[in-house]
Amino acid sequence: FRLSNGIEVTCVTVKNSEKAAAAMSIRAGAEDDTLSGLAHFTEHAVFLGSEKFPVESAFKAHLSRNGGSSNGGTSMDMTTFKFEVKSNAFHSTLDIWSNFFVKPLFRDEAIGREVMAVTAEDSKNRIMDGRRKLQVIKDLMGSTNWAKFSTGNVHTLCYGEAEKNSEDLAKIMKRFHNLNYTPGRMSLALCGPQSLYELQSMTEKYFSSITD
Repeated sequence: FRLSNGIEVTCVTVKNSEKAAAAMSIRAGAEDDTLSGLAHFTEHAVFLGSEKFPVESAFKAHLSRNGGSSNGGTSMDMTTFKFEVKSNAFHSTLDIWSNFFVKPLFRDEAIGREVMAVTAEDSKNRIMDGRRKLQVIKDLMGSTNWAKFSTGNVHTLCYGEAEKNSEDLAKIMKRFHNLNYTPGRMSLALCGPQSLYELQSMTEKYFSSITD
């Protein structure tokens, strides 16, 4: 079904499941970058707290207490966020998670720190054969959108100086977010032991307030 704001939703009931899970996909990815790695960085920045839950570590701490885990991924044309948690904590987890999409904070000081987290991820990737091969293939593709360096690092995002240029990056990232993280580009899936009626009610409660 589709929420009133335009988000496409799929709900799945799995009776007697001990876990519940959710995933949100945004139809925007690295091919939409204006800076190399901007879509990937935005994926990271979304989790830097929300107006309702401003503490950056609140979501991870909540998942840890309730047997959960989460992840995100940025491809060339899609950005996806997902988590799983004990089913009796699904409501409270959705409350925290949904607010990353309703009202993310994007504090400038957090942006500067997260650039270095993305840079560390890039450094780790550089020694992986699969990643090295992918970058060679991209280079051979020539000047197409799919040939971009999609991970990003402090050099492509902040000209090598995270602290000095974090404010400028924040402005660029917020512009990218405002343009792409809109209900019409969002697809949501919820899965758990709850009834389809309850799962639908949960999506309406937690995600209907997302606006363009």
